[in-house]
Amino acid sequence: MNLASIRLIKRSQRRLEENLFALQKTHQELCTTQEALQAQLLRVKTRETRFRRIFQGVSSGVMILNPTGMVIEANEAAQSLLGLSLQQLSGAEPLGPDWQARCESGLSFTWQNIAAELSLKPPSVAPCSPETLMPLPAPANLSGRVKITSTQFAERWLAYTTHPIYQPGSVSPEEIVLTLEDITHPKYLEEQEARIMAELEHSQERYREILEHMSNAAAVFEIRSDGRQFIIKEFNRRAETLEQVNRQDVLGHSFTELFPYAEPSGICAVLRRVWKTGLPEQFPTTCYRNGKDLCWRENYVYRLSSGEIVCLYRDVTARKLAEEELWQEKERAQITLHSIGDGVITTDIHGVVQYLNPIAEELTGWSLAEAKGKDLAQVFHVVHETDGSETENPVARCLKEGRIVGLANHSVLIHRRNHPFAIEDSAAPVRDRQGNVIGAVLVFHDVSDKRALLRQMTHQAHHDALTGLPNRLLFVDRLRQAIAQARRKNHDAAILFLDLDRFKLINDTLGHAVGDRLLQSVAARLKGLLRESDTVGRQGGDEFILILPEIHSRAEVSTVAQKILALFSTPFPLEGEEVFITPSIGISLYPADGTDIETLIRHADAAMYSAKELGRNNFRFFTPALNETAQSRLETENSLRRALAKNEFVIHYQPVISLLSREIVGVEALVRWQHPRKGLLMPSSFIPVAEDTGLIIPIGEWVLRSACNQVRSWQKSGYPLRVAVNLSARQFRQPQLTETIRAVLLETSLIPESLEVEITESIAAEDLNVTISILRSLKDMGIRISIDDFGTGFSSLSYLRRFPIDTLKIDKSFVADILPRRDEEIVTAIINLAQTLKLKVIAEGVETREQLNFLAEKHCDEIQGYFFCRPLPQHELQPYLACHPLNPKA
Repeated sequence: MNLASIRLIKRSQRRLEENLFALQKTHQELCTTQEALQAQLLRVKTRETRFRRIFQGVSSGVMILNPTGMVIEANEAAQSLLGLSLQQLSGAEPLGPDWQARCESGLSFTWQNIAAELSLKPPSVAPCSPETLMPLPAPANLSGRVKITSTQFAERWLAYTTHPIYQPGSVSPEEIVLTLEDITHPKYLEEQEARIMAELEHSQERYREILEHMSNAAAVFEIRSDGRQFIIKEFNRRAETLEQVNRQDVLGHSFTELFPYAEPSGICAVLRRVWKTGLPEQFPTTCYRNGKDLCWRENYVYRLSSGEIVCLYRDVTARKLAEEELWQEKERAQITLHSIGDGVITTDIHGVVQYLNPIAEELTGWSLAEAKGKDLAQVFHVVHETDGSETENPVARCLKEGRIVGLANHSVLIHRRNHPFAIEDSAAPVRDRQGNVIGAVLVFHDVSDKRALLRQMTHQAHHDALTGLPNRLLFVDRLRQAIAQARRKNHDAAILFLDLDRFKLINDTLGHAVGDRLLQSVAARLKGLLRESDTVGRQGGDEFILILPEIHSRAEVSTVAQKILALFSTPFPLEGEEVFITPSIGISLYPADGTDIETLIRHADAAMYSAKELGRNNFRFFTPALNETAQSRLETENSLRRALAKNEFVIHYQPVISLLSREIVGVEALVRWQHPRKGLLMPSSFIPVAEDTGLIIPIGEWVLRSACNQVRSWQKSGYPLRVAVNLSARQFRQPQLTETIRAVLLETSLIPESLEVEITESIAAEDLNVTISILRSLKDMGIRISIDDFGTGFSSLSYLRRFPIDTLKIDKSFVADILPRRDEEIVTAIINLAQTLKLKVIAEGVETREQLNFLAEKHCDEIQGYFFCRPLPQHELQPYLACHPLNPKA
């Protein structure tokens, strides 16, 4: 081999070594800078309190450092990649002896080192902004790779990129955003590429193999025509994939001819600059079309010693789309912060206001421009809603204790123009990367409507909606306090149970609206009578219950009860009328009549019922005997309800005899109770309880239906009878009386003329106008009407003349006294009166022939009594009817 050949070989070897060296250097520089543009991803992030949702949703690891390198925040992805918690990252907790982070150089990796290096690297000047054509400051980015080792997971490599955030005009970063990505697998591939590149020193073929296996696309250009043409000399496999072409179709061809986007996108300008200057350049992320798709690329361009230009690039479309999506999320978060219904105020460590959102401006009356820089206490003035006293500022306590603090209950925010707003709030500390409190965030909202509703609901829960008096719940609490006070001070307390007499009559006749106003008037009078320490509550319906604490004698309680009775002596003006009503009062004393709440109320209730039985409009103290009566009454009431369900009532019929024909012309239906244990019970043992409890309504309807049905059956059998049914006061005053009777007649097919309803004088005289109205509606249906027990109540000739009645029934007490000739004149007068008014007369309780003869002599129309027949059940009366007409017994 000659000397020239040796020199040529050495020159080729030297050139190859030079190219390989340049390629290694270029590759290292590319690895150092390729992730720098990822800092753009972090520009869409702001402080963690505003954009935490976006921050946590990023798939890449993201950390925020302060200028000294202390971790302020790290998202879940960063914590997962590093295998550390936020407390460990921020220094609040130790990292653990087995956790290590080292740079590729082998040096220890710390956040503080990154911050220190950035502080020495001021921002450079980027290309001109297309909008302003003025140079824009570009941040000095750092990027690198770090190896993480720990016993908790396999060794992993992370790529990091820093993006310092500068305030306008500042050369020092305010915060540093650090992004992390797991490059363990790419790192492994790169190490493989590095080994391949080392072998390129020995072979050109290895050089091509490295080029082919690069993760980035690579193209090598030969410059011709003084920089006007770029001939493609190399085109690796990744470039084929990205550009969707075959390398054989591009090698040797002009770059600008094959890829029209090259010149407009500015890539050609970079290629010319690098060719001329020899300085490598990183082409910014650029959007262009490769002829088919819209793509985003990052490029790194450098010149070989041979003069050829190498362009390494990669597709970052997915990342750019993610950035765009995150930017939109940021914008949505900003809109949300300005749209939420809560006020937000941020302060520094000294409690100086830094930010207010629009709701905070509205509630405080301060705009952000006015409030910024002022002490929070001046902007956020909070007092107690009850007494107006100053309340502790939650931010001051939050800054002092370094924890979330809520506002005291019943706090009111005073608007700048003195408008109060009931608020609820909480203050949370803001910490730096070292965990030190550097400020606070106050979040609050207007709860004026909520608090007003709560007060209303609390009042409604403890007070009667109609009268405003304490309800049973509050009354029991007051009674519990009164008992406790009486026990401590060793004195008595009294419970007065008050029930309005015949209140239902007012409800039924004048309507429920008038009844409600009467209850309100009664409540007002009772409240006006009692002492401030006394309590009056509404038990329900027409019942009131009173507590008299600190009672020293029964006489003192009697005086109060007498005053209450006197209150009702004055009529209540309602609907232009004067309404009279009386109370019945039952009294129990603590501790004589009981030491617990339920016992005292129950005993007062028993005493009240006793007062009613004594004639109403009075009061009575509890005695042990009343307890037995009350228990018996309760047992009767419960048994009555069971009797209705089990159909234990029966009807006995007593014949009504015509004195003229001595024939049975009708029957009176009398209810009996076939008690399962006590046997057959008379009405006097259960009707009063049924009347008081309202059970008389269903019982009376059952009697009416059963009697009409039975009489209709007899009529079908050839007995032209009528039936008389008694109506109680409660039945007579019920609004549906007429409709109920009409429905029963229709159901049983009984003609109205076969039905006779009986009411007493006292019922008829309770309310003349109402009585006349009800009687006329019944009379218009064709029903016969009878005044029962005539002569025992308050009789008035004017009443009788106005009532549309058919019959007067002489009470059996007058008939019984005919024989001793004590009541002959009364009976004679009643018969004469009836004849004068053209009314029929029926005498009840006829038991002797003498009584029969006297009544016949006085021309009484009809009689009924044991002389002819006692009341019999239907199956026993049937044979008696078969003997009709009857001859009276001797």
